[in-house]
Parts: sequence; structure tokens; C-alpha cells
Amino acid sequence: MFSCPACGQMAMKVTKIDKAGGHATIKCSNASCMLEDRLGAGPLTEPADVYGDLVDKYCSSKGDGN
Repeated sequence: MFSCPACGQMAMKVTKIDKAGGHATIKCSNASCMLEDRLGAGPLTEPADVYGDLVDKYCSSKGDGN
């Protein structure tokens, strides 16, 4: 479980990593948030990588990135 960048709860979980298909799904289980995204994945992708990609994407879309 990871901290959700949208709601701040420890409710983010990588629900699927399809290394062959090249994608991963990550979802917040907080009923009032339910942030979900599908991100790219490669042969060496781990859940922490997916979470990091989500945080980067979320922060850049909110203007909090670089």
C-alpha cells in the first residue's frame, strides 16, 4: 500500500502489472477518492515504480512538478 497523492490515505495499491502487455494498473481504495490510472510497464517494473510514475504524473498535472 502506498499513500494516495489525491486524498493522502494509505490506500493506493498496484492491482495489476502486465509486463508482457506493457501496462500496469494502480488504484486508490478510499471510497471517497477512487483515483485510478493505467501506466506503462516493462520487464523490470515493480509496484514502487508504478507508484512513482503515478505520483509524477499526478503532480505534473496539478502544476506541482518540476
